[in-house]
Amino acid sequence: MKREGKTTDLTTEHSFQISQQQQQQQQQQEEQQQQQQQVEQQQQQQQQQEEQQHQQQQQEHKLLLRWFLVLLLLPSSSSYPYQQQQQQQQQEQQQQRGSKTAADAQAATIRFLPNTNNNRQQQQQQQQQQQQQQQQQQQQQQQQQQQ
Repeated sequence: MKREGKTTDLTTEHSFQISQQQQQQQQQQEEQQQQQQQVEQQQQQQQQQEEQQHQQQQQEHKLLLRWFLVLLLLPSSSSYPYQQQQQQQQQEQQQQRGSKTAADAQAATIRFLPNTNNNRQQQQQQQQQQQQQQQQQQQQQQQQQQQ
């Protein structure tokens, strides 16, 4: 009887040890799974953060580009009449220096033609005035001589 009791005790002990080992293995496996899940979650979070950062950078780039364009366009629109003046002055200077191309020459002649006409008229008017003045002076002299 005693021997049989001991053997049953041994088998129960043995089975108890086996079940404990199995439990420990299960716990280890579960812990490993949890660790893996945590690692995966961390990786996902990292990916999400990287994507968010990337999107933020893209938005910042777009904003910077927009501001850059705005800044580029603003001065040109505000100084547009000034630029036109400069261009006109440059064109006039080029025409005065002597135009190099045929198109410039044509533009210069077209531009200066009315001026030359005006100049001729002015000269003629001046000549007429001078002649009139001379005539008046002559008349005055004649009158003085007669007196």
